[in-house]
Order: sequence, then structure tokens, then C-alpha cells
Amino acid sequence: MNQDIQSLRQSIQGAQLDMQSAFMRGSVGQAVSALIWLASAALGAWASQRLAILLLVVGGMFIFPLTQAGLRLLGRPGGLPGAHPLNSLAMQIAFMVPLNMLLVGAAALYRINWFYPAFMLIVGTHYLPFLFLYGMWEFAVLAAILIMVGYKLAKPALIKQMYQLGGEQFVPFTATVIGILATDLLKGITIGMVFGIFYTLRHSYRNAYSMNDAITRADGFEVHHIVLAEEVSFFNKASIIQALEAIPSNSKVIIDCTNSKSIAYDVAEFIQNYRSSAKLKNILVQTIKFVEPA
Repeated sequence: MNQDIQSLRQSIQGAQLDMQSAFMRGSVGQAVSALIWLASAALGAWASQRLAILLLVVGGMFIFPLTQAGLRLLGRPGGLPGAHPLNSLAMQIAFMVPLNMLLVGAAALYRINWFYPAFMLIVGTHYLPFLFLYGMWEFAVLAAILIMVGYKLAKPALIKQMYQLGGEQFVPFTATVIGILATDLLKGITIGMVFGIFYTLRHSYRNAYSMNDAITRADGFEVHHIVLAEEVSFFNKASIIQALEAIPSNSKVIIDCTNSKSIAYDVAEFIQNYRSSAKLKNILVQTIKFVEPA
């Protein structure tokens, strides 16, 4: 029994030494990763945050191929033989970061400042299996540093701050996290997106317009001033119809489209028809910067 354990230990150590030799103790991969992070930081500092994030996402997906290319430039084979016992584990670990990009994207979707902390947590956990793969304690230190820094940057105070922003931000985020833990990554993100779409439509419905208080003029007319939102979609039609139908007879209504960049055809058509039908209730309709539907 002891001989079998000793033989297994020697086989594992031999495989780990092969890994260290083939990948130069991971030095080439760390150099590639460091250059990508450095380039992303430079873009974020002197160009734009979006470009920096894009570079890190795309670069993160190509770390392993770039590492193989670097090894071949140095005269190395670029990987392990196909029958090597650690080859399948190495390939699985290599795809951990690209497959977890969706999780990083989900975090950044709710708060852009969470992108880098989430990426650090993913990369840090990605390095934990390297401890067995290479048999090198240095990777445990590297993983611990990345996880700790990522956690510090995304400290619980930020989650508390998101909670204070209200349900529209906090509920989709919480649903995503619970969905990922209860099911899997893709299903969890889908659940979060459903909640996000619901709150987006709900917010759009509630913010189709704003109405000023009625002002009584000298001749007794009530003037109602409706200011349409910047983006008016067909989801807003019901609330706008409800507001206009509630205008009492013998009144005046001003439909202000000054701030509107886009008004759905259905809504514009209703406003056009309302100007005619309102005459039956002796309602005077005035529009400001309203574009007639074709």
C-alpha cells in the first residue's frame, strides 16, 4: 500500500516537473498576462475605460494561445504531449477565464467599477489549480494576492451602496447571484437579465411624461402641461392615453415634445388623432415641436 502511494506521488511529481519544463515554470504565461493588464491600465489612464475593458476581455481570451506562441518563439514545444496525464487538466484550467467572462460581464453590467475586481477574483481562482498543476507554492501566493485585492476593491460597502440605489439596481443583481449559485452561470445571468428587462420596461412606462399642476386662467380654462420624455416607446402609449383621457372638458392641454428625441409611431399617431377627438370635449390641444407621423 505504501509502495503504491509512493509510486503515485513520484508519478505526480514527475508530471509536474514536465509541466514546469514545458511552460518554463509558468513565466511566459505570467509575462503575457502582465503585458495585457499593463496595456489595459494604460488605455484606461490615457484613452478610455471602454477600450481598456475591451482589451482585457479580448486579451484574456487569448492568453493561452499567446503563451504557446511565446514558447515556440523561445524554441519550446508550446505544450505537453497529447498523452500526458496533466494535459486535460491544463486545458480545462486554460478555459476557466474565457468561460467566466459572462460572470464578469454580469457584474460590470450593474456597476462598471466592478469589472476589474471581478476579473481579479476570476483570475485569482484560476491560479489556484496551478498549485497542483505545477507543484509550485508561488501560484498560491499569486492567487491569494489577486483574490484579496479583488475583494478589497469590491468590498461589501459597494453592495450596500447598490442597495441604497433602490430595487431597480439591487434586485436584478441579487437575482443574478442567487440564480448562478442555485443553477449555473448561464441560467443565473438569464434570470438576472429577465429582472433587468422588467425593471427597464417598468421604468420606461412610469417615466413617459411629466405633468405640471393645472393652472386656472382668468377665463376659467384649466391648462395642463404634459412634457414627454426623451425616449417615448410603444410601451408608454397606455400611460399617455390614460393621462390625456383624464383631461377634463373645457380645458387646454399643451403636449410638449421639446425634449423628445424619439417618439414611437403609435404614440405620435394617437396624439395626432387626439387633437381631433378632443374637440368633442371642448379641449384645446397645443403641441410644441411635435413631428407629424408620416
